[in-house]
Amino acid sequence: MTPKALSLTISLLGLSLFNSNDKYLTIRKTISEVRVLEEGLKSELLGFKKMGVSEDFFDGAQKDKDYYPLKFKRNNDTFYPNLNVEYFYTESDSTVNAVVYDWDIMNHVNNLKTDVNKIEEQVSRKKEYEIKYNSVQTELIELLGEPIVNKKEKSQQGYFYHSSWEKGDMLTELRMSFTPKLQQAGPFKFGTFRIRLKTFWKR
Repeated sequence: MTPKALSLTISLLGLSLFNSNDKYLTIRKTISEVRVLEEGLKSELLGFKKMGVSEDFFDGAQKDKDYYPLKFKRNNDTFYPNLNVEYFYTESDSTVNAVVYDWDIMNHVNNLKTDVNKIEEQVSRKKEYEIKYNSVQTELIELLGEPIVNKKEKSQQGYFYHSSWEKGDMLTELRMSFTPKLQQAGPFKFGTFRIRLKTFWKR
């Protein structure tokens, strides 16, 4: 088989694995397969990112281990802060263990002092965050059915929304954290403005 024919075969295989409208991984795949997905979505490859996670981050996660999730930016998602996607995988066979979709203003903050305006601008955008959260929740309901948890809570610390689904060995959680008033520590102002969708598979 010629290199050109091989390339065409791989492209066709990618089309058979994923629909171009797919946004959220609901079937466990390998890193090679999700690369095909993200390429189909015209995502920007950000590479591997070294990080640590808590033991409850996904099933089998180890607190003192370095992980190197493969990271993408979804440029076709028009909500700001932009959507970043991280795929965690088993090193032995590259099977995805967990995938995290983050709309998080802190991905755009390099310095709390010089980038404080990016954080301050979020305070007035609660309605926009709610619309985005509800939109993602609706998409997930179409994929997974009604959530087993669906809560919206308000406290002095902020607004906290949580929906979750369980399907076979797959668990999916959608959360929104929104700070209505910035906190201050010395010269720094900060708050939480994030929508996070996390899916992981039981071992």
